[in-house]
Amino acid sequence: MWKTAVLAGMGFLLALNAQAAEDGGNRSLLSRPDGPLKKIVSVTMQGKLRKVVEIVYIGPQVMKDKRFPMPTIDFITVTRWEFIVNGTTYELELGTKELQTLAEKLDGKIVLVEGQLGIRWRERRRPPKGPNDVQLMIAPMPVPVSVVVVSRLQDADCVKETVSVVLSGKLQMNVRLGYPARDSQAVITSGGKTYVLDFGSNAALRLAAQLLDGKTVAIKGRFTGFYTVSTMCVPTRTQLPIIRIDSVEPGRGEFLQQNITVQIKGKLELANDWTGNRDHEDDPEFRITVDGKTYGLEFADKQTLRNLASSLNGKRVVLTGTLELRRTLAGTVWQIVVVENLQADPGDFVRQSESFDFCCPLVPIR
Repeated sequence: MWKTAVLAGMGFLLALNAQAAEDGGNRSLLSRPDGPLKKIVSVTMQGKLRKVVEIVYIGPQVMKDKRFPMPTIDFITVTRWEFIVNGTTYELELGTKELQTLAEKLDGKIVLVEGQLGIRWRERRRPPKGPNDVQLMIAPMPVPVSVVVVSRLQDADCVKETVSVVLSGKLQMNVRLGYPARDSQAVITSGGKTYVLDFGSNAALRLAAQLLDGKTVAIKGRFTGFYTVSTMCVPTRTQLPIIRIDSVEPGRGEFLQQNITVQIKGKLELANDWTGNRDHEDDPEFRITVDGKTYGLEFADKQTLRNLASSLNGKRVVLTGTLELRRTLAGTVWQIVVVENLQADPGDFVRQSESFDFCCPLVPIR
């Protein structure tokens, strides 16, 4: 009996090997059903963020060991974050504590989200029921849910500042800052202040600066951040501004000119009519508030922009312009934006971009 079973098993294995050999003659490798490439969908979306808290019934939990009685848990609390764009709901995956903390602050607001879009299969929140509201003893069919794995989250109302500078001073291409110095930096000194220069990948611009090393130069660029200078045994650290260089040429004397360009997204408001108080007659007529900070708007002689602002009163807008500080007759210092461009906020949107990645490593053919 057992010999017959062994012979039958060997015959089955031989049949499998023959089939594999036959397939191997036709193709050397079985193809994946979804191909060797994985599609990655990156999204940028604007919509409303909301926190959803649900109490889910999981049924009575039977305690197997009666010697150690434990309280019965029939319900659990499930928290998730949803993102609504033009009536479509997406579920958000916030992978870090920083994103979760930020989401708590932005709950219920219009936000901007960046991440990767995918599909997750979720169990139905309510199991199917039969006649007389009797719960059926069958496994509910999972449903697909659109999920965004978030990489960036921010309030849709925001202010982006770009500080452009024209600076003249003494150029030094190899200065070691702090102790011990990590590496040498190119700096320019003007008015008793030191600025670190960033040439990026522009080798021609760096070579032109090398020829002017130790001389007075005039540069154009923009502030991009700060360089931290640390010294051993000194608890404090110095922050030096970093300037991304656009051009460099011989200069004379020392001076600094800066121009602040802003892009603001927020709610446009028309101030109340002037009541005749001369102290407030020069207060800005149009204003925009972002994160509790109010900016005054000036349209100068651009009547078209002023008429557009009047039609957009009380609505969310996107504007660009130059930022200035001005003092009114009442002594109030306003941040005034000289508006160059104004348009209505596009509202909720979804922008997608697709890329592909290999699902498996590449193996060279021998």
